Amino acid sequence: MRIVERINEAAARLSARLPAPDEIGELESLDDEALLAVIADATEARKAADVLISAGSALVARRSVRELGQAGLAQRKGHRTTTRCRRRCTRAADDEGAP
Repeated sequence: MRIVERINEAAARLSARLPAPDEIGELESLDDEALLAVIADATEARKAADVLISAGSALVARRSVRELGQAGLAQRKGHRTTTRCRRRCTRAADDEGAP
């Protein structure tokens, strides 16, 4: 199954389980099995998204190799390093660990 399909399917299951606008508040009303299913679906979506993020980050690194100099992706976007480029793209804090 494609990564985006995994994310969409998990998101659809979550939407079906949590139809209210305030999903977090609705967790209280779930029975044990439904609560565990929500956690499993959210985890599946996160795992699939993590695969996509990792693959994309690796591609940014390949497109930003030092040999490309100013023509590299990170440099063209105004960043000295691939890590800085990724952090800016994801809005990650500077103190977060990043590949």
